[in-house]
Amino acid sequence: MPKRLQKEDASATETYAKFVADPFETGYGHTIGNSLRRVLLSSLEGAAITSVKIDGAMHEFTTIDGVVEDVTDLVLNLKKLLFKSHVREPQTLLLSVSKEGPILAGDIQLTYATPISAYGHLKSGRLTALAVAGPARFPTLPDVPTAAEAGLAGYEIDFWYALLGPAGMAPALVGRIQRDVAAVLLAPEMRDSLLAQGCIAVGGRPEELTALIKNEYARWSRVVQAGGVKVD
Repeated sequence: MPKRLQKEDASATETYAKFVADPFETGYGHTIGNSLRRVLLSSLEGAAITSVKIDGAMHEFTTIDGVVEDVTDLVLNLKKLLFKSHVREPQTLLLSVSKEGPILAGDIQLTYATPISAYGHLKSGRLTALAVAGPARFPTLPDVPTAAEAGLAGYEIDFWYALLGPAGMAPALVGRIQRDVAAVLLAPEMRDSLLAQGCIAVGGRPEELTALIKNEYARWSRVVQAGGVKVD
């Protein structure tokens, strides 16, 4: 076994360090080096493709009609894809292409949708939910984590619908409309019907809606300014 293990401080950086160990028997240094390399590489956190299913391909040594590369080449190309994942659980991505030319990582199908627009596709199995953007898990999707639970701390976006009227409406009229609408929304049959479509009935008060709109305006104004978003 080596009697010396020393770090070279002169060349060390935040992401690089060189260690020297000696002496070793002839050839034994390669054995130790390869073992350490495998341990270090397997300990690095990251995301990569671990399995592939291709329609019409029974194994990796076959070909696909209309595709220049054979399956082996496709698998080797997929290994070059770079991913950034914010969750630790395995995720399934769909790649469905019927065009001529190179296929890039941007062709992988991924979408950001409201529950009401995606719920039917989720129930049918055509889409797979990766995370919920709201502050809590969705009642009808209890197994889908929130973005925060999936590792995106502070990521929270709620979609909401509201009933608005013209400025200057009489407070008494506003209160009456709110009470009537809330009574309808919170009725058990209406609440259950909306939930089955991907919506949660709230029926909040006018002052709550006003505060929500002000908070949303301030929040997204900061996002627009930070991102330099402009309207063409």
